[in-house]
Amino acid sequence: MLWEVAARAYAHVVWFMAKKLGVWLPGLGWVCRHIRRERLLRFQDRTYVFHPGAASMYGALLIGKSMEPETHAFFRKIIPHLPQRLGFVDVGAAIGEMVIQVAGYPNVERVIAFDPDPDNVEACRRSAAVNRYGHVQMLEKVVADDVRELDFELNLKRGTSGRIVDATTHGSAKLVSTTLDRELSEDDLDYLMLIDVEGAELLVLQGGAQFIQRKRPLIIFEYITGRDHHLPEVRTFLGDAYELYRLREDGTLDTDMRRTWNLVAVHRNSVFYPVCLSARRGNLQQANA
Repeated sequence: MLWEVAARAYAHVVWFMAKKLGVWLPGLGWVCRHIRRERLLRFQDRTYVFHPGAASMYGALLIGKSMEPETHAFFRKIIPHLPQRLGFVDVGAAIGEMVIQVAGYPNVERVIAFDPDPDNVEACRRSAAVNRYGHVQMLEKVVADDVRELDFELNLKRGTSGRIVDATTHGSAKLVSTTLDRELSEDDLDYLMLIDVEGAELLVLQGGAQFIQRKRPLIIFEYITGRDHHLPEVRTFLGDAYELYRLREDGTLDTDMRRTWNLVAVHRNSVFYPVCLSARRGNLQQANA
């Protein structure tokens, strides 16, 4: 109990410093790892299981916060206005923050999520079970552009996202990757996709080329200005039928790519296009005028 109180108190300090001063204090994951017992957490009307094996990943959820509030806001703007029978694919699901949120919408019928960290996968499964989300499928796999052996930095128990690395990286493990085309079976759902894989987003897209061509999913993927350099390749891969937008902090969309964290790709001939147009910043301002 003492460590939980300490973790929550320090999480508030970390959150304040990050949001007000732009400074991320170290050590929150270390404090969280001292919480040895399972807990139930509430966030936006969903229940999450605090799984000690993935304790480092819960710093924000402990105090009812999210590291990516803009994605939650975007989902709240679009999912209730979409047709019934949606599917959701989450690549790099971590402890399932987005998995559990999206699975709770009544028009989402299938959720399939990937993460190579066994503790993260177990955390997702436990949270899905406590919410009675029988339509959530967790796969303990790395997703890439082909089925092959690759070097992966897992960062087990450390609370940081793993990533594909070269063979010279200390501490990497040999894992066999899969692809979205291999894992996603045919159905009649319309799909949203979320991809957060520490710079390997293009590889994930390439491994799902057939799925993307067939389904025209709405795709949210991480793109951090100044760190990632694959945006021209992503544009070329998706083709002219897809439009790219920046996901703003308030959950709306615009085309200013100078300072980004997540981007949204939407196919012009998909069911998602009209609701994404309504979420564009300029359109919202006109509607509220």
